This record gives sequence, C-alpha cells and structure tokens, in this order.
Amino acid sequence: MNKVNYYTRHTGPGYDLHDALKDVCEQLQPESYLEIGVDGGGSLTTILTFCTPTKITLSDIWDAKYCDHGLTSHAHVVGLLRNLDYQGKVSYLDGDSKETIKTLSDDDMFDLILVDGDHSPLGAKADLIAVWPHLNSGGVLIMDDIRHPSYPGLLGIFRNFRNTVGAFEVPQTEGEPSNSGVLVKQ
Repeated sequence: MNKVNYYTRHTGPGYDLHDALKDVCEQLQPESYLEIGVDGGGSLTTILTFCTPTKITLSDIWDAKYCDHGLTSHAHVVGLLRNLDYQGKVSYLDGDSKETIKTLSDDDMFDLILVDGDHSPLGAKADLIAVWPHLNSGGVLIMDDIRHPSYPGLLGIFRNFRNTVGAFEVPQTEGEPSNSGVLVKQ
C-alpha cells in the first residue's frame, strides 16, 4: 500500500505509527493499553479499530497550545470512546506524564504501551524509563517520532534505551525507515 510520509512528503511503501499499532493489535490482542500523548485520539481510534483491550489508561497534558487543536481536557476522548462503543475500563492521567506515571501502582501492568508525549530527549527518556516497569513480559512498547526531523536525538534515546533494558526491537523489513520504534519486553 502506498502512503504519504508526512515528514518528507514522499509517497511510497512505508510503515507508520498506525501500521505498527494495527500489527501489534492484530498479533498480540492486548487486554491492557497505556498511551502517553493522546492528543486528538487518532492512535486510540486505531487501537480500538483492531483490538478491544478491557483496560485503557490515557495520559496527556491536554494543552491547547501543544498542537493548536484547542483541546484542553479529555472530554473529546469520552465522546470518541462513546462513538466507538468502548465498554472497558478507562483511566485518565491528566498532567505531565513525568509526574502522572508515578501515580500508577506497582501492579498496574499493560500489554501495550505507546510513548508519544514529551518529544525532548530528556522527556522521552523519562517516559520510557517510567513506563517500562509497567509493561508485561512479552508486551510491546511503541515510541513514535524517533526519526522526525523536528526531534533530533530521539532515535538515539530509543536505541540506547533498547540496549539498556535488553529489549527486542522489531525490525522493519521494507519501505521508508519507520518513524516509530517497536520493542518487545523479553
């Protein structure tokens, strides 16, 4: 399938965040999902299109200035979940993920985690470190924007983290280099 790479404006075979989410959902069928950086709910929509986790935890700062979308709370997500007829448990972590992830209990575990929040190297590293203990063995962590030209250094942060925790990085086999990294917890 041809796609537009929104960063290079190149059209061709490629693999993006939504492809990764779709593949993980179809193969893993996660029962629990944690997302950092919900924004308008695009990734959440992809998740709920391809699987039905019974537990979802959503973390965002809900700052209207971040993406010029005017969204200042998770109210739009409530409507989105209603439209998608989601029946599972939903929890919101409203605020900076560097603080809100700390409020999760030690036994609050997830099969799938998406890190798409703070795109500074220090912020992204903090998110990776904070969520890793909450990922089930055999679970998948996806980090978006690792090759985005506006966020230099994220690929290195992702790869260093992979090496530090000894995770398996799912290789990409075709198309443009993916802007999302996928790790499996051994």
